[in-house]
Amino acid sequence: DGKSARFPDANYLTGVGRADTPEATEDRAYAAISRVFSAQISQRTREWEQYLQTDEEGKTAAQRDISIDQVTQVSTEKVLEHVVVAERFQDKNSKGHYALAAMDRRQASATLRERIAGLDREIDELLAPARRTDDTLSRARALHLAVRLLLLRDAYHTDLQIVDPSGRGSDPLTRLKTVRLELRRYLEQHVRIVLEVAGDDTDAIRDALTEGLNQYGLPVSGADAPHADIVIRGSVSFEPVGPMPQGPFV
Repeated sequence: DGKSARFPDANYLTGVGRADTPEATEDRAYAAISRVFSAQISQRTREWEQYLQTDEEGKTAAQRDISIDQVTQVSTEKVLEHVVVAERFQDKNSKGHYALAAMDRRQASATLRERIAGLDREIDELLAPARRTDDTLSRARALHLAVRLLLLRDAYHTDLQIVDPSGRGSDPLTRLKTVRLELRRYLEQHVRIVLEVAGDDTDAIRDALTEGLNQYGLPVSGADAPHADIVIRGSVSFEPVGPMPQGPFV
């Protein structure tokens, strides 16, 4: 009916679930807290896309890194580890079930700070040797992983600001943009990817694959296979699928 003396807002994040069964009620209570984090991460995702934008021939386009969806899922799952069903209630008149899910802000904050510190160490351990190595693909892999970890770090910090509004200590998103740009330029200058497509409509398939690889910052070279770092070979064929009541499919 109102604020809880046992679970004050300053110390707990809470969510209420209501359903016809106790099990469904608890799921909805968890979901009520999850939505708080999902909404904030969704907003942050738009900012990540802007920082991962590409700029080609004077046209700027938002780029969605493959890591973003993985990061948002991991972040939400991890932060919900601290949620417990604190109380249950059944209305004698309506027979409806209620559940109160609660997250201890202090415990969740400590865990998030620990994970952020761990990611900082891991990122530094990746970047320092990567920038010294002469192994082209090792450096590219390290930079790519660093981008993913920077995304995850920022997701955890976004969670921390929900759990602890006074939470500080995040690097600006410019670090993510800097490393992503470093990776993109390094790939363009040092990694030659060649596509070899055989079969039906090879030009159209090659164009589609090139566009998809470019969206993830992977440039496709016109070099011959013997001079490439990575060769992607494929054979394409189109065959009719039928009969289909909705119309022809291939």
